[in-house]
Amino acid sequence: MIDRSLSGPDGTFCTGATDLVRDGVPSEIGWVSDMAKSGSVPGEMICPSNQARVNRTIEQLATLPVADFNQTCVDRLGELPYTNELGEVVANECRTIANSGTPLAPGSIARLQVIQRKILDSGLYTNYAASWFLVRGGLRLNGTGNVNPISATCPIDARGRNITAGPMTESQVQASPASRSTIPMLFDTIPTGRLSLGFGTLEQSEPYVTSVIGGPIGRSVRIDTDGDGAADTTSTYFMRLPVFPAGTDRSGPDGWLKQWTVDTRQDYRGIDPLHAGVANILMADGAVVRVADANSDGFLNNGFDGADAIGWPGTADNQVFWKSSVEELGKTKLASFFSLSSQGPSQ
Repeated sequence: MIDRSLSGPDGTFCTGATDLVRDGVPSEIGWVSDMAKSGSVPGEMICPSNQARVNRTIEQLATLPVADFNQTCVDRLGELPYTNELGEVVANECRTIANSGTPLAPGSIARLQVIQRKILDSGLYTNYAASWFLVRGGLRLNGTGNVNPISATCPIDARGRNITAGPMTESQVQASPASRSTIPMLFDTIPTGRLSLGFGTLEQSEPYVTSVIGGPIGRSVRIDTDGDGAADTTSTYFMRLPVFPAGTDRSGPDGWLKQWTVDTRQDYRGIDPLHAGVANILMADGAVVRVADANSDGFLNNGFDGADAIGWPGTADNQVFWKSSVEELGKTKLASFFSLSSQGPSQ
């Protein structure tokens, strides 16, 4: 389904996520566009069991203010228009919407017609989510263990491009201690919002799914900082991206490397076990693996403290879903550490 030969000579599996806001023009960048360029029709391969038929890029295209197409952090305009051999001016969906002569207002019939013609009618949509590993590759970290943004003026978003390394490469997979059969690429995913407008066969308030699932966040309410194997300190980053104080050492039981390695996991809450308690996941070896929601809470726990943990929910500032701390997705089933180069705890 994902063919790494579609991208450049760097060996990447894809060009990025299908996400207008984070990655750019959906018809030009992202794994859905890559598939279409190879001759496939992604819209004909959506999961029929998911009540959502599209991801949030459709909502973004329909509602993003015209001014937001012109910005420096992400190229949301893409390739320049050109004239083909028939004398027709060809422009991508974003250039057409943001046309400097006659921009198309959010929600306007003209804008929706562009989305219908250039995206939906062309099959450039999906209801699967890409894994963070597939489209982001890893984190950019500085010498203090904190994220190292490409641009200080662009958002610090763990699922965006500013603090991440870029799409997953073949060399990363080959060098990873994780088996190809455990490295996720695409997920069945939970609806995360509803379309504000209806057009074509899409209805107003129809659900849509997110574009990316994953990104490392704190997994424990309390962490071990003295190396004795027992938690002794309340985590300051439970369920969020870690931030370390100035002067934090790299090594040692309270060092930032140990905390990234031991005390974070990939945020896989968006995986949806929608097939009677089972979720399908496409792995890097090309196999589709079925993983079960063992405690029937609607989510798959890959090593996070649940509601039964002492001190739960600690400092978490967002909703936490798991009923229990029972781990349903260990490392032999799904790669989940902060980096594909990490083997996790040594014991």
